Amino acid sequence: MASNGRLLGWNHIQETPQLVHACWKHFQWTGDMSFLKRAYPVCKESVAHVVATADRDKDGYLEGPGLMEQSGMGPERIASACYLYAAYESLAEMARALGESGAPEYRQRAAEFRKNFNHDWWNEEAQMWACSLRDDETQTMDDFWAVCFPQEVGLATDNKAKIALARIENEWVNDQWGFVAQRKANIAKAGVGVVHNNVLAQIAFRYGKADLGWKLIKLSSKALLEARMLGAFDETMPGGGGLMQLWSFGPYLEAIVSGLVGIQPNASKHTLELYPQFPTDLDHYDLRDVTVGEHKISAHWKRDDGGNRFVLTHTEGSADLQVTFRVAMDENTPVGLNGKSVDAEVQALRGVMTKVVKTSLRSGTSLAFRF
Repeated sequence: MASNGRLLGWNHIQETPQLVHACWKHFQWTGDMSFLKRAYPVCKESVAHVVATADRDKDGYLEGPGLMEQSGMGPERIASACYLYAAYESLAEMARALGESGAPEYRQRAAEFRKNFNHDWWNEEAQMWACSLRDDETQTMDDFWAVCFPQEVGLATDNKAKIALARIENEWVNDQWGFVAQRKANIAKAGVGVVHNNVLAQIAFRYGKADLGWKLIKLSSKALLEARMLGAFDETMPGGGGLMQLWSFGPYLEAIVSGLVGIQPNASKHTLELYPQFPTDLDHYDLRDVTVGEHKISAHWKRDDGGNRFVLTHTEGSADLQVTFRVAMDENTPVGLNGKSVDAEVQALRGVMTKVVKTSLRSGTSLAFRF
């Protein structure tokens, strides 16, 4: 029930597995083992319950109301499928972190789910994901913004993700507001949900599409100047939604911290992965005092005539941080660390060639990467 008294709907079936995924992300950032010990059995029971009660035909996909609705859609929605996969992956990681026995089973479920999904939900003719499956397993191609979710949770194969993202960027994103709710013949002036931009920005950065991610971040920031509450993130742009949504500004911050600056933490292991992005029309950024469990870090990037300089500072911490730094570049481009050339491992990540440097960082010191 919204604060304006409006009933939005009875439920979204994907919220149960989505909560499981959120619990794992919370643990990655906090390293709070007592939380994980409490959350894991609840998450296990939640997924077991939703699969038992909301998968009547036992094909592995949940049935029920979804994020996007229109007449003619089938009972199985793409959002619930994607977040169920994310829940399986999250449960596997929870079990591994706790030393429980269930990790291999959940990994196997996730692997089988991924294989089936890329067959059942991909429409080869349209070169896009279906938004729902009917009772007879036929697809509906509704062109909702939900087609971004397979890329968000890592469910799409690299090839399908590349194709889908190219179509989304060209056919679902306009220059005035961003990522529209549903593709139409003409979207030039169509409004958007702020969260659409934020989620797609995260995905764009993850797949190395820095300019698209930054474009969406800039468009989302226009929400702060909309009419309802100056400085707050409304539900939609232009104004018209009746809500101030956590979902509108939480993922905005996530797109900056985890997307643009590329921070992926594992607080309980005192490890940090960075895959920063560098849009062409941006020449610097600073991110200060980010809390990762018992640590605080800051990141600074600046582009100049000599290339790029990225500095990671471990401002506070109870132990050394184990850092994996990744940057998109060709294999012949040199990487420097603290003024010295270093050997970097060449790796392909989601279709992008990257170089990877692994090192450690004591509290009160910095790493300066040059490339």
